[in-house]
Amino acid sequence: MTGTVTSTSLRLEIVSDQSPREVIVVTAGQVAEVGRATLSALGLSADPHMSMRHFSVECNGTESRIRDLGSTNGTFVNGAKITDAAMKDGDRIDAGRSSFLVRLRRDVELGGDNGARLPTAETTPTKARLTPGARIPLLEISNSSSMTLGMVRWHDTDGKPKLTVIVKATFALGDRPELTRKQLPIFTGDIVKDKDPSSTRFESDLVPFKPCTDVVLVGRAYAPEGKPVTEMVAGLRVGQLRCGVAVIGDRKWQTQLLEKPTISYTQPFLTMDLVYERAFGGFDKPAGMYCKENHVGTGFIGKRSAERVEGLKLPNLEDPRNLINAWNSRPTPAGFGFYGRSWAPRLAYAGTYDDKYMKERHPLLPADFSYRFFNGAHPDLQVGGYLRGDEEIDLLNVCPNASRVHFRLPGLMPKISVERWTVPPEQWVEEHTAPDGSLPAELPLVEEPLKPVLDTLVFVPDQGVFYEVFRAVCGLSSLESLEIARVKVTV
Repeated sequence: MTGTVTSTSLRLEIVSDQSPREVIVVTAGQVAEVGRATLSALGLSADPHMSMRHFSVECNGTESRIRDLGSTNGTFVNGAKITDAAMKDGDRIDAGRSSFLVRLRRDVELGGDNGARLPTAETTPTKARLTPGARIPLLEISNSSSMTLGMVRWHDTDGKPKLTVIVKATFALGDRPELTRKQLPIFTGDIVKDKDPSSTRFESDLVPFKPCTDVVLVGRAYAPEGKPVTEMVAGLRVGQLRCGVAVIGDRKWQTQLLEKPTISYTQPFLTMDLVYERAFGGFDKPAGMYCKENHVGTGFIGKRSAERVEGLKLPNLEDPRNLINAWNSRPTPAGFGFYGRSWAPRLAYAGTYDDKYMKERHPLLPADFSYRFFNGAHPDLQVGGYLRGDEEIDLLNVCPNASRVHFRLPGLMPKISVERWTVPPEQWVEEHTAPDGSLPAELPLVEEPLKPVLDTLVFVPDQGVFYEVFRAVCGLSSLESLEIARVKVTV
């Protein structure tokens, strides 16, 4: 059968004296971790200079990146130590005493009676000489859906090791939402606007736990009927949650001798970016003061002075229940986007990192850490108890082609489970390997269903999509444990 191009993939060829070279394949939209466990599964000698989780590689279809996972001895690309870097074809990765050659290529979907296929991302390839039934799964991904996956290992506030499985589903925005053909990847880091400082456009999906659901909208406000306005309301409703933002044209403060500052004429507009740079906040440098709730906003006046007030731009986004009416107004910043981690009240949830913490708890989370720190939505857009996933949605004046959009969430809830080794896999391999290198087809595994929750809902109307993020958590004996053989996801 003739091969057909399906998607870009990243191949890591292990540089060794053994032949043929073993290959790790990462398909578009996936992330794979590489460490001592990976080499053991390939049947290669363990590298004592590699960490159990040394580095990760990601292929998103247009770019491939490598990220060091806090390894002891560091990760090097072409001889240069990296923490996070893009990769190109032919790059050499050195980790411990092991080396890998980067090959970027297009995957070829293989047909025929043999059912051969390339291994999927996050699947630890097996040693070539093993029989087909003798795979040694170590944190292998079995995903029968089109959704994208990620994983995080972490210690909870009690110091207990945990594994979080993250499933991300992208839908077309419309009357009957369906999964998009091309799914958004797991965001392994924050995506910010081009300004510095700037608000966060999308937060990383690699969050271990959220105690409630984040509702976020990333986009613009559109004047109704495409006619310029000086003021309007943009809003959203998710089930019982309702939020509206007053969107106002450009204005500035004006000062006159011995009189209170006044607000200038409001400029009409057709569209307005819904970003915190346009909400109340910012720094008053002459006064040495700043808005704790929004560091990147505008309109904050710490101390009245002609230098600070005259010509200062007022915010375009305000709470319609608490509009600015004087130079010393202190409204809560209004918006629909991701809220800064260093802003109040979110920062307080991070806990205390003082000398006592460094001596007694580091590197665990502080004793006064609150999981609410992981919730990134505006405080008014966090839903306690989690969304069910079938709530009614209303979007008002935030879609480019319609003033009001109404639909219901699709009600999708992925099924997530893990298969655990009942005995240490290294011990089982040593005890059951036959002289020809083969292993029994039946593995000592037990399946454990997990309970996912929908803890992130993000609307991106300008792109005609929204995405949901589901998280499920299970316990581990240690962060470096090999006890999880397989993570399974079905719809």
